[in-house]
Amino acid sequence: MVQQTSDDRTFGGWISDGIIVDGLVAEYNRCSMLARSNISRWVALLALLLVVCPLLTATAQSPTRPRQLNEQLQRAQTALLSGSSLLEAKARVDRVVSALPEDAEARVLRAEILLSMGRDADALVDARRATELAPSNGAAHLALGEASLRTGDAESAELAMNRAAQLLVDDSGAHVRLSRLARMLSRGEQAIAFARIAVALSPESAVTQYELARAFIANGNTDAAASVLVGGLRDGLLSADVIVADTILNRVARHSALRDLVPQR
Repeated sequence: MVQQTSDDRTFGGWISDGIIVDGLVAEYNRCSMLARSNISRWVALLALLLVVCPLLTATAQSPTRPRQLNEQLQRAQTALLSGSSLLEAKARVDRVVSALPEDAEARVLRAEILLSMGRDADALVDARRATELAPSNGAAHLALGEASLRTGDAESAELAMNRAAQLLVDDSGAHVRLSRLARMLSRGEQAIAFARIAVALSPESAVTQYELARAFIANGNTDAAASVLVGGLRDGLLSADVIVADTILNRVARHSALRDLVPQR
C-alpha cells in the first residue's frame, strides 16, 4: 500500500477548502493508490489539476449570488446603461459588494459606475480588486485600464488595455472602449485596429462607425475618416448633427467629401 505523503495532505487540504467537492480529492487518492512509481503519481496529480483549475477560475469569477442580490446587480446595470441615475446604480451595487466582497462582476460594475461619476481613484480600487479575483475577466482589465489612465498611470493602463483585448475578442462595445483608451494613450494604430474590429462585429452600429472615424482623425488620416462618415451618412446610420456637435468629428465636417452631406457652419 502506498502511504500518503505530506504533498498529498497539502493538496487535499487545498482543494477541499470550501471550493472543490470532496469527490475530487477521493479521485486523486484513488489514482495515487494505483500509481506504481513517483512519475505515475505526478501524472495523476497533473491530470487532476487540469480538472480542478478551470473549476477554481469559474468559482472565483462567479460566486453564488442570492436571488435578491442578483436582482440588485441587474437593476444597477440597467440604471447605468440607461443613465437614469448613477446614484441609484451605485447604491444597488454597493449592497452586493457589501454582502459579497469577492464578487468580481459586482466589483467591475461598481468600477464602471464610479468612472461615470468621476470618482476615478475609487474606481481603480474596485477594478484592481476585480482583476485579482478574476484574472481572466476581460471587463475587469478594461475598467482597470480606464481607471489607471484617469489616475495618471499610463503604463498600467496600456498593460491592462492589451490584456483586455486578449480576453474580449467578440465584444464590439468593449472594442469601442479599447479604441478610445488607445487614442488617449496616443496609440493611433491600435485605436484604428480596435475600432475596425468593433465595426466588423457590429457593422450596423452608429457607435462603432463614429469611433472608427475618430480613430482615423486622431491618427491624422482625415480622408479615411471622411470616407467612413460619408458611407454611414448615405446608409442612414449616422447623423450630420452629431458630426457637427462632436468635438473630434467636426474637424472633418468641412472635408470636401462631406460638403453636400453635413451643414457647413
